[in-house]
This record gives sequence, C-alpha cells and structure tokens, in this order.
Amino acid sequence: MRWSVELAAPPAGAPLVTPTVVVLPLSNGTIAGHRRRDGRPVWTAELSAERPLAGDDQRVYVASGGAVHALQLDSGAVVWRTDLGAKPTARPLAHAGWVIAAAGGQLFALRGTDGKMIWRSPVGLVEARPALDGDLLIVSIKEGWVRAFDVQTGASQWDYHVGAAPGEPLALGGRVYVGTSDKVFLTLRASSGTRESRRSLGGVPQGQAAADDRHVYFAGMDNMLIAIHRAHGGIEWRQGLSYRPAGGPMLVGDRVVVPGYYVSSLPAFAARNGSRAGQVTFPEQLAVLPVFSRHDDQRSVVIGVIGDLTNRWSLTMLEALLVPVVPLAPLTTVPGELVPLPFSLEP
Repeated sequence: MRWSVELAAPPAGAPLVTPTVVVLPLSNGTIAGHRRRDGRPVWTAELSAERPLAGDDQRVYVASGGAVHALQLDSGAVVWRTDLGAKPTARPLAHAGWVIAAAGGQLFALRGTDGKMIWRSPVGLVEARPALDGDLLIVSIKEGWVRAFDVQTGASQWDYHVGAAPGEPLALGGRVYVGTSDKVFLTLRASSGTRESRRSLGGVPQGQAAADDRHVYFAGMDNMLIAIHRAHGGIEWRQGLSYRPAGGPMLVGDRVVVPGYYVSSLPAFAARNGSRAGQVTFPEQLAVLPVFSRHDDQRSVVIGVIGDLTNRWSLTMLEALLVPVVPLAPLTTVPGELVPLPFSLEP
C-alpha cells in the first residue's frame, strides 16, 4: 500500500486523478483535494458535485446547481463559473482545452481557460459523457441517436439512429464505438456515421469501451468481458466475471481490468488472449469506481475508496501488483528426448 487517508464523509463519486492532485467529491457537499504523492489533504471546496468530476492538468470541473464550476487544481479556488440554465444531465468532458457540458436538452462548448461559451446547440437529453477525437465531437442522445459535431463551430456533421438509448461513446482511430440499452455494440465510421458492424450481446454494455492497437474491450451487464478486433469487429476472446461491472474496462499496461462495486478483488486479464493475469486486491470493499494510473516512479497504481459497515471510509493508493503473463511453452521445448518403448502395446 502506497498510502491511505481517512475521509471526513462517505464518497459521492469516483476520484479524479491528475498528475499532482487526487480530487474526490464527498457526500457532505464538499470537494476534497489530496496530494497525489502521499494522500495528504491540501484543500476543501464547499461545492456539491451532481455529476462525476472532469479535469485537466490545471483545473477540475464540477457540474453543480445549474452551472459548471472550474476549481484551481492546486488550491481548490473557484476560477470561473458558467451558468447553463438547467441542471447538468451528464458528466462534463474536459479535453484539448474544451469543456463540453449537457443540460436542459442542450449541448454547451466552453473554453477551459475562462469558461466562455463558444457555442450551444439543442440536441435532446444527454446522459452519457461525450467523446472528442480531434475536432470531431461525438454525443449520445437518449432518444436513440448518436450525433457528430465540429467542436470548433458546433456545426452538425452526421447523425445515426441506433433505435435505443446509446451509452458513452469511444471515438478513436477513425471509428466510433458505442453500446446501446437494447444489448447491442456498434462500430461507426467517424467520417460519415456509416455503420461498420453491429453485434448483439447477452447484456447491456456498461460504461465506455477501452481500446489498444489490436482490440476494443467492453463489459456487459451479463457479467461478460469481450474483446473484438479493431479492424473487422470479430470477437477475439471473452471472459466471465464473478461480479456485475460498475463501469467500462480499464487498460493497465497489457492487462484489462473491469471495475466493480462492493468487491475487494478485481481480476486482470491478458489483453492479448484474455487469459487470467493476476488480480488487484484491496484490504476492504470498494465503494466507488477505482482509477488506475502511473505513479511518479512509473509503476502502475490504483486509487480507490474503501469502507466497511463501521461507516469509515479511506482514500487509498495501492500498487497494481499483477502477476506477469507467462506464456506456455510448446511441448516440443520440454527437456529430454523421445525414446521408443521396447515392447508393443498391441494385444
């Protein structure tokens, strides 16, 4: 264990991990900043987070009270506030200098440095965090649409009717990956919205998919982790889970981990072929989604909130100690030589 600090109140959401500070919303209506190096509390802001936090290397963005609030990462001071006119309905997206928010059936593009509203557009109900790849902004609309916008201008690029509520999209490498509430996983062409593949599943995909150079990974509410090929969409491997996924898969080096609520151990799977590759174990049950990251020494770490029936909660950083994947040697490499038997086995 790298460090563990007791919290003043139960968590109200997952931690936001930045290069210098770990930020956590608490159920007492505050946001707490902890120094990433050792977990020491460094600031507290009197603000209630109504949606999961977003952030970059300078600010943390809090959706609260019909507005987006930007807090200075090193002090927790409010540096700007932009009114949205309604309660935010989705986690904000903070990426490449943009803050994208949704409220009251509208989409808002804000400048991260000062909160200036660059554009807004009526889109319908948005409950999933959008995705941004270059200048292409991908938005899932609960009424059954995936829409693409030019993030610079707000101009509509294309839309695709999925027929059911789409989840959080992943936009990467010229493709858009998204699951839907009718147990379908879609791959769309980012340039046009044309469907490339459609796969029926045994459960609703949970959270955002993850991807590496070869695979796209997603977890379903049927307790299955599935890897498909990025190019042709065929299933490469699948693995069952002993718990209900609480979010999308997370890549930890060459392993895949699926978060879960109220579990103390998370299995890891080799990204290459899905074989078991160790596990991450917490001393107590997880209360919110954990976050995997790299520490200052480049070791993989996991940060989460643990608690028990005594209503004591701790923000904890552990090393993500995963058993190395050891490939099985082919039988031809076993030491020794083949010796013929001196007798026949025939009757």
